[in-house]
Amino acid sequence: MHHESLKITKNLVLRDIDTGKGMPLIESEDGPAITILSDGVILQSFQARASSGWGSEAGIVVLSDGNLIKDNAANRNGNAGIILAGYENNTLQGNHANENRNDGISLRNCSNCVIENNSAD
Repeated sequence: MHHESLKITKNLVLRDIDTGKGMPLIESEDGPAITILSDGVILQSFQARASSGWGSEAGIVVLSDGNLIKDNAANRNGNAGIILAGYENNTLQGNHANENRNDGISLRNCSNCVIENNSAD
């Protein structure tokens, strides 16, 4: 478990390798747990939790284009599980965004995004 936020500012692949101990948890008490600011990022198999509950805070916030967000768990966040805000060509696939205070997955002015096989309540 990592008690800090993660801001991704470079095009990279972050993928957990299953060691049998479960997905790594990124947890923030101030701001989103994971914020994707660079285009073309792959984020796969992480848990993300932001507990403070302010409007733009979520487990995962995507503020860029052409990303793949796959097989992550953004559950029990103070606001939303996953927020896509104002960008295009992002793919959300196989994520779990449940038991969040407001939204499971929030799409805000996005275009050409693929949302498939996610669970959200």
